[in-house]
Amino acid sequence: MRKKTLLYFVIGWLSMTVYSQTAVHINVAEQHQTIRGIGASDAWNFDPVGKHWSETVKEDIALKLFSQEVDANGHPLGIGLSRWRFNVGGGSAEQGEASNIDQPERRAESFLNADGTYNWEKQSGQQWFLNKAKTHGVDHLVAFVNSPPRFYTKNGRANADDHGGTTNLKAEHFDDYATFLTEVLAHFDNQGLTFSQVSPVNEPQYPWLSGQEGTPWTNQEIAQITGLLNQSILDKGLDTQILLAEAESYRVLYQNNTSYTNRDDQINAFFNPASTHYLGHHSQVLKGIAGHGYWTDTSDEEIISVRQAVAQKAAEQGIELYQTEYCLLSNDYDNYLSNSIFLAKMVHAELAIANASVYDFWTAIERERWSQKNRFYLIRLRPNGGDYVDLENGGTISADKNLWALGNFSYFIRPGYQRISTNNTENLSGLMSSAYLAPDQSEIIVVHVNWGNAVTEMDHLFYALPEGKKIKQITPYVTDATNNLQQKAAINSGDSYTISAKSVTTMVVELEASNGSVEDPVASQQQLLTGEKENEAIVYHDFLEWTIADANKIPSWYLQQDNGTYTDWVANPDQSGINGTATSLVTETQSPVDWWGNFLAFRLETPVTITEENRFLHILHYREHNNYGWSFQINTDAPYEDAGTYLGTLRFDGDNASDNTWEDVVIDLQHLIETGTPLEKILMIVDKAWESEKNSAPSKYYFDEIVLSASPFSRTSVTAIPGAVSTSSGLNVWQSAPLQISVSGLNMKQIDLFDISGRKVLSGKNLNNTPTYNLHMPATGLYIIKVRTTEGGILTEKVLVK
Repeated sequence: MRKKTLLYFVIGWLSMTVYSQTAVHINVAEQHQTIRGIGASDAWNFDPVGKHWSETVKEDIALKLFSQEVDANGHPLGIGLSRWRFNVGGGSAEQGEASNIDQPERRAESFLNADGTYNWEKQSGQQWFLNKAKTHGVDHLVAFVNSPPRFYTKNGRANADDHGGTTNLKAEHFDDYATFLTEVLAHFDNQGLTFSQVSPVNEPQYPWLSGQEGTPWTNQEIAQITGLLNQSILDKGLDTQILLAEAESYRVLYQNNTSYTNRDDQINAFFNPASTHYLGHHSQVLKGIAGHGYWTDTSDEEIISVRQAVAQKAAEQGIELYQTEYCLLSNDYDNYLSNSIFLAKMVHAELAIANASVYDFWTAIERERWSQKNRFYLIRLRPNGGDYVDLENGGTISADKNLWALGNFSYFIRPGYQRISTNNTENLSGLMSSAYLAPDQSEIIVVHVNWGNAVTEMDHLFYALPEGKKIKQITPYVTDATNNLQQKAAINSGDSYTISAKSVTTMVVELEASNGSVEDPVASQQQLLTGEKENEAIVYHDFLEWTIADANKIPSWYLQQDNGTYTDWVANPDQSGINGTATSLVTETQSPVDWWGNFLAFRLETPVTITEENRFLHILHYREHNNYGWSFQINTDAPYEDAGTYLGTLRFDGDNASDNTWEDVVIDLQHLIETGTPLEKILMIVDKAWESEKNSAPSKYYFDEIVLSASPFSRTSVTAIPGAVSTSSGLNVWQSAPLQISVSGLNMKQIDLFDISGRKVLSGKNLNNTPTYNLHMPATGLYIIKVRTTEGGILTEKVLVK
């Protein structure tokens, strides 16, 4: 009877399972940051655990955190962290309760004695794990400091009094602090434990009055200690790099903040050459900046906007971004599994949206107290006597789902791997993916985080694989409700794969040598929504009409022909970039924008059904002035004002990188697929000034080649053709049969065919001056042909295949 009841329950549950289907596009040609490592820290509990817990338990902790080995079934024994952060203590442990730190495990010993000598037996528990990290092959050991030694501080403690945001370090001890740090680095270097990086300040925005070691620092004070530390490292003959500045939140890296005067805007402060605190000239300073991911994860919109902003600011100064501390602080955390998948979602956001080169978790081991569930640990400590006793009596551990969720990244994405483009990086409410290419091009790692409640049937579509490579097989590793980084059966490159709800799945894509000289064609389905009115024979869809969206809310539009129209076809303002067409659509504003922005709407003569084959809307867009960005809104004649409801589904906001250049805006119409709604019209807000000063310059805006395609990759960022697309290339190109193009020219060595998104779909090599070469096209549409000659020249031609 019990079995029968259970069977009915299972059947009922399966009948309610929600499924979705999607294709994830991975483009090797579009490459981003190089990963330096993924790690965690030894705060706070590793010293007492290392001193008092059994060797068996300690070995198990080290194995789970550091090991890169697998068991007989291929299951990873650990998560293979490639970074380990060692806390260099300030001496609060020796003070006990007088340290102003109530929890004993948060007090740290110091190697420095009162008489200036050193005791290298201190922090012995942490040193035990430091040695184990090295033994297991951890790539980067990082020394980080919360407070200078208490003998150097103003109040004689390792946390501060209220000094108005200035450091607790005495002015006369700045040199001594730099010397202390290099003495520590040199000692461990002599022990074979070389620290790749040293971090001399931590969250300098906070006052750190109690509770743990810490001190504030102003930007001027950080610059001062950094210069002294840089010279001390050189004097010691070390090669350790200085990691700055461990900001308490990303916002203080790129914003001015009146609460943190002289402790904010730190990217500009330290890496803008015009800054009085510029540190980029120091030889040992990493050309990157560290921030902590706290307090920026309360909504998907906040996660995306903050990380886009800090990534842009770092890119402007040509530096890397490092996320060096995070655990689950600021959101609502309802159960163990969703907490772990949310952690994976945040790792994804740091790597794929913030473009971070480093990801470090905070407390790798911790007890579970005060109903905090698994918010603060990878491995749960279970002390003998319960969660609220001290740690001196030993205990046992249990590996949490957090450990394996982080392992879906850390075990596979090794230092030196480079992130490559995927189309769904910002789909934080459902299935999000990121991908990474190994330095030797032997494999691609694709990590899928499914935050949604739908089981997803997924296909991988790969573009521009390394030359001479093909996919051998794809092996999944799954963390979900029933799996912990569990290896699953390998699949072939063309097979679909089912991603479970609330899960993390890592795909190890093995690459091998290809024995073919011609790449396998990949179908390129696309439709032109509008094309040139001249010099283009076929337009698949055309505008029904252009309209003013709301005459009462916009300034006057330039009437191009003074006949009631608002656009016209004019000469292409720039044929030297990605748009080589002769003419393009232009509209022009005459007056500064009001808070609504300037906008037009167009309607399609025939609505278009959206499928996976035409899911991505590409709009070539050019503007004379880089005013206040753009917004494209789907199936409406008036703006969607509720960003929380429509952003990312029917409303898409963005900014051009620069003026006077063609850029490709790519819009994912997945929402129309999910709702079964055809594409009927598009609203174009060419200057969205609702959050800025109303001083936009009158400007011309151009549009061209509005395309529906299966490709999610921007024609701007994937520039397959160097230079202009020539219309007088010296090639003879003609359509010799249905879906067949013939190309003839002198001294042809290699011929490549690209679709409109810049994706290579065919290649013919070693032509040996073949006078005519036939290309069998995968589908109708626009293509670009590139021919390499034996003399090293490049000839290009754009063709329309019927």
